[in-house]
Amino acid sequence: MLPYAAYLRVYEPVESLSVRSGEGVPAVGDATAPDPQQLTSAEQERSRRAAVLGGAVVVVDVEDEAAFVLRRGGRTFVAPADEQVRSWVALGRLAATLSPSASRALTSQSLLDRAGEALRMWQHGHPDAVPHVRETTWRLPVAWLLLAAPDEQDPYQVGDEMTARYLVPMAQARRRIARALAAARRHFPDSDDVADLVDVGRWLEAFHAHSWVELDLAGLGLAVSAADPAEPDRSLQDLQAAVTALREGRVDDAAEHYRGVAMWWGSLALRERAN
Repeated sequence: MLPYAAYLRVYEPVESLSVRSGEGVPAVGDATAPDPQQLTSAEQERSRRAAVLGGAVVVVDVEDEAAFVLRRGGRTFVAPADEQVRSWVALGRLAATLSPSASRALTSQSLLDRAGEALRMWQHGHPDAVPHVRETTWRLPVAWLLLAAPDEQDPYQVGDEMTARYLVPMAQARRRIARALAAARRHFPDSDDVADLVDVGRWLEAFHAHSWVELDLAGLGLAVSAADPAEPDRSLQDLQAAVTALREGRVDDAAEHYRGVAMWWGSLALRERAN
């Protein structure tokens, strides 16, 4: 069974990506463009093998970086997988959340040092770059859910099961985050959700204005479908209603919409620890 992970990706126009990065981008011709779900499955499989066989947390070794490809309106958009960079970042964040003894039990200090140095070198060589892909497991952050609308859903099949993704123009994604942030700051300025909205908003600003944002339920969508396949769209609608209520000063109504979303995804996340 593959991990119950979901992904947030940004697809930039291929011509702007190559100019901004100063580097080549993976071949994206019709004959060579990889299937997005194959790339996702391959990435999840590498993570699972590392967890099962490694005996400790390791840095994913990716020699040939892949890229997700999207075609819209006769244009090609690319989201580099950035898997190597993401593995360095994830390892550093994991170590920062653990006690020294727990960190030593999972991995070595020398590995942490190497990953940290590799990340610093990459950041020095790419001062304006950020990973095009974010990942979460077992739940969707509220800030991610605020990016999409039900009519943007694109269902797809994984084996015999169904999951879905949502594709949003960058301008629309930024607008939704800005509206939600302004409303949340007015009534709940110190909440964790405000910090998350600021973080996602800054991340989106790092990319080309004509990019596309993809919320891919991927493996997490399989667990969602088993529980209630209608819930993602319902959550999107509830959060849109919560933002509207906050903008109109109806704080109690906003809290009610928000509470239902938080409870549902929180109960789903509890399955991560189920035996």
